[in-house]
Amino acid sequence: MSDAAVSDAGPAADASVDAGACSLPAELPDGPSNSAPWRLATIDIAQAPTAVCNDGTPATFAIRRNPSSKRWMIWLEGGGECHDGASCDQRWSAASGAELMSSTTIRARATAGTLSFPSSGVFSNDPKENPAFHDANVVEIQYCSSDLWSGDRAGNSSLPVGDVGKWNFRGRAIAFAALTEMLATQGLADATEVTLGGGSAGAAGIFNIVDEMRAQLPATARVIAIADGGFQIGYPAYDATTKKESTSPVNPVEAIALAGYQNWGGGGDASCTAAAADQTARVFCRSSENLLLNGHIATPIMVINNQYDINQVSRLGIDLNRNSGKVADSFQAAFAKRFASRMRAQLELVGARHAIFANYDGLHVTSQSDRAQTTEIGGVVLRDAIAEWHKTPCAPVRRIEAEIAGQPGF
Repeated sequence: MSDAAVSDAGPAADASVDAGACSLPAELPDGPSNSAPWRLATIDIAQAPTAVCNDGTPATFAIRRNPSSKRWMIWLEGGGECHDGASCDQRWSAASGAELMSSTTIRARATAGTLSFPSSGVFSNDPKENPAFHDANVVEIQYCSSDLWSGDRAGNSSLPVGDVGKWNFRGRAIAFAALTEMLATQGLADATEVTLGGGSAGAAGIFNIVDEMRAQLPATARVIAIADGGFQIGYPAYDATTKKESTSPVNPVEAIALAGYQNWGGGGDASCTAAAADQTARVFCRSSENLLLNGHIATPIMVINNQYDINQVSRLGIDLNRNSGKVADSFQAAFAKRFASRMRAQLELVGARHAIFANYDGLHVTSQSDRAQTTEIGGVVLRDAIAEWHKTPCAPVRRIEAEIAGQPGF
């Protein structure tokens, strides 16, 4: 099947929709690196009673303060999602379920001094590894709501684990309560430069709520955003019988968006939701493809996305080996190439206010790991591309790597 034959591409771009001109203050000068220790803060649910994890435990955020700096980086943690009774049951029952849907284990580890904190990529305090944020106040808000940071629904703890109604989906409340607490007690109110970011599900969260987060921050602050590994395109699943794209009328991305609309409450981007004429349109307000192609997001974003991201193609039925980067056979390789071609085409249509860094490979989330030092396009390493964009976000550069022959192998 050729690319042209794939009709399930998600929402088409509307070139007439734009979120306005970009005008931001200059980047702050660099300061001394942030060498302070991390600590874990628990959101006060007496002040924010809905800021709870799936199981009702209070949400948390990790913070590394630099009182001498007015630069902040606030990151939404990633970690997949669950959208119905079966997927939430599976998530809770997994070895990592206690961390993905609850804060109990994380708070216990913090008390015991055994909790590890991020230190690579955009979290590094080495100016060579992280020229943009080495001196920033750094925050990572724990992801324990399983709703792509977009839900707003209370659960009923008396229901069984396999009933989706058991779980709280409060991603929105968690993000906003964390900001409120930082503004009141951590010095965020004095910030003059804030980068909001996220990887994987956290990147999806950025697309869903970044403009609302920005509205909560000091009005004079320079606010921009990074979204790594969260730009998902509507594309048919792989049909193992025909070895081609499925002819099912609903693709996996749309199926999850619909289930989320039904079970999570809340919603995606506020401007999109306000303009939506019907349920179908509101469902697509959680679609990063729709939001970026149709200009709903005003905050300038650096979109980092690998073109046949393992998380996306695996969900479509492709067996991509995380270590070797190879797929099962030539049919899956051809499918991955077609998927990457559509990804490139859709990234080209993203609104002009946003920067893009899209490698032709199957990695997932490179900005918050050591791969930020080695991943490159046209001789520009991701670390330096982030620093370049951070200096001049209103002059975004788009780096979309061309197809590489022989990739993916099999």
